[in-house]
Amino acid sequence: MLFDRTDEAPEKRRIALRIDGRGLQAVLGAILREWRYEVVVDGPCELILADEGAGTPAGDGPVLRLGTPGPLSFPLSLEALWQALESRFHLRPRRHLRITLPQDIEVRQGRLRQVSSLVSLSPRGGRFAYPREVARGEEVELRLPIGEADLTLGARVIYAVPLGEWQSGPDYNVGVVFDRQEEKQKTLQAFIARSYLERVRLAVDEDLFCAGAVFFQTPGEGNREG
Repeated sequence: MLFDRTDEAPEKRRIALRIDGRGLQAVLGAILREWRYEVVVDGPCELILADEGAGTPAGDGPVLRLGTPGPLSFPLSLEALWQALESRFHLRPRRHLRITLPQDIEVRQGRLRQVSSLVSLSPRGGRFAYPREVARGEEVELRLPIGEADLTLGARVIYAVPLGEWQSGPDYNVGVVFDRQEEKQKTLQAFIARSYLERVRLAVDEDLFCAGAVFFQTPGEGNREG
């Protein structure tokens, strides 16, 4: 669930944009590249993303309309857009938006506290590097810095794979599923969406970002109490 699914990822993930607005086109294109889609201007594609102002898109791919009533209405939810694309490109679509996010976290394993490196994060689970083996099903606790506060997350280990199988080093690659707590899940959803928008802001012209960002939901800060 938390592994990158390179084994079933489609060979081609080409998306053409038919968007009436340079700001929205720039921000949307940068988001798609963050999600490892190939944004094409001309040529064949597997999907066309078009807004209402684009008219009837020319191209060979199926069309997914943005801004129409429903999950993809404006302002766009990044989670809804992610889910729509997952269902188009994967036989087993992942439900929750996730992000590669290398940063330090504190892992509590019983009485032991260890600073570890987070690898990836979704609202339902995560993956981190850890210097010792942990058993599947073991309960751990993570403290994740979010802004000026830490979010405490109870979690259950679903795998622990030695990193030596993929690269040199003694650490383990540990995947966990978080305990179900709706408020904390919403906090993580907002944090992940904000992190993507912050990355996009660094990747595109500031004026284009400001013009395009208004078409996306601005995630709230959520409840950060541990």
